[in-house]
Amino acid sequence: MNPVFMSRAKNITLNFLSLLGGDILVKAFGVISTAILARSIGPSRFGLLNLCLVAVNYFGLMATWGMPAIGVREISVHKESARSWAAYVTRLRLFLAFGAYALLYLWTRVHVMASDSRLITLGFGLTILTTVCLMDWPLQGLEEMRSIGAIRVAGAVIYLAGILLFIHAQADYLRVPLILLVSQSVIVILLLVFFLHLTRPSLTSSLPDYKELFLQTLPVGIAAFLVTMLLNFDTLLLGMMRSHKEIGYYTSAYRVVLVFTGVVAAFANALYPSIAYYCKFDEAKLSTLMRYVARLLGLLLFPVTVGGLFLAHPIMRLFFGSAFDNGSQALQILLLSLWMNSINSLYFFILISKKEHGQLMKVLLIQVALNIVLNLLFIPPFGISGAALATFLSDTTGYLLYRRIVEISIPFWHPFRKVFLACVILACGLAAGRSFSLSALWLVPLGAILYAIALWGTQGVHTEDVRFALKLLKGEQGDLV
Repeated sequence: MNPVFMSRAKNITLNFLSLLGGDILVKAFGVISTAILARSIGPSRFGLLNLCLVAVNYFGLMATWGMPAIGVREISVHKESARSWAAYVTRLRLFLAFGAYALLYLWTRVHVMASDSRLITLGFGLTILTTVCLMDWPLQGLEEMRSIGAIRVAGAVIYLAGILLFIHAQADYLRVPLILLVSQSVIVILLLVFFLHLTRPSLTSSLPDYKELFLQTLPVGIAAFLVTMLLNFDTLLLGMMRSHKEIGYYTSAYRVVLVFTGVVAAFANALYPSIAYYCKFDEAKLSTLMRYVARLLGLLLFPVTVGGLFLAHPIMRLFFGSAFDNGSQALQILLLSLWMNSINSLYFFILISKKEHGQLMKVLLIQVALNIVLNLLFIPPFGISGAALATFLSDTTGYLLYRRIVEISIPFWHPFRKVFLACVILACGLAAGRSFSLSALWLVPLGAILYAIALWGTQGVHTEDVRFALKLLKGEQGDLV
């Protein structure tokens, strides 16, 4: 096998392991922070915080507009220009960020809202300015992400410390935006120091002018807006049609799902530069990698979905308390699309790397239109369960559309037959455990052990899977399958 490929494969794995370790810690601290915050301020104020944050996310898109994705793609091919691209893009994003914050301020003055909602929104809005200064995307393009995880963990620890020190009662919820701003500022400073240490000044004439850059990022920016619509429209509609308390139930359930999608995002982010590379130079290798990644995600996420169906209620109570019990059904529905959502993110990066923006727009527009219609139909009668069902159906539609459009097929049934059998055994074990009234603290580790034994007994993990993983870890040469 080409040694360049195995060198890149080893780099993918090292990036994945470093980001995965950091992301697991970040998610762990994030779950603790969210649980403490939700328990301290209650579902209604927790829902208000999330509703304001969603509104800020839309304005924040004006300062992003797909530029990091384009920068990652260019730096992955022209690594010597990393510092030039970082400075060039950040200058434009800062200009746009100040404009976005000004528009956010005007919106809070024109829109009828309570004074506390206005204060929270403007406080969260300051994070638009810190977000555009993050140097994670140029480091991603350089495939030098092994310190990003540690830096993100530092930010998560600071945020958790702020929650522990300053959030003790429901009235303290107004302090949350400041705590988030401080933690993000620390991440910005540490990433900048690491990036400057890693790179050297470079002169390049290949940078486009700002008009050309805007035109390049226009399809990606529209895609980012559509993705944000997919992720956040349900929360906005819940804010218009239901209560802040229901938003609190829904977003708490979503936070549990984000623990797993965040791990997948770490893998996808580590994989993106190599996806861009193989799309340009070797699509056969990309196809092989995608099949391997899909199988790996299935091995990890299918049992999570099955476990969540049985343990949603005790998990919600364990983390957030009995006040959030009503979010259990939404959690069960959201977990159903966990694997498909993860595969969709891989298809997304493939289309971006191949510059097939028209096809990507087609899929996202159909998903968003369907998501809006379904939310309008389901939320009034069914509330947060209807919002979760709309998310599941739009994710499923996206998966089917991507499979039809992208030439690289990621199989669903054949590679996972024995994994599904192991999941059936897991389901039986969890049902038996629930009948004995075991808590989630017992059922989660016991379920993991049972699933591992079932995989071994059904030979759900192939020898080739283990051999391939070891080759990636060691950087040895050999066939992929």
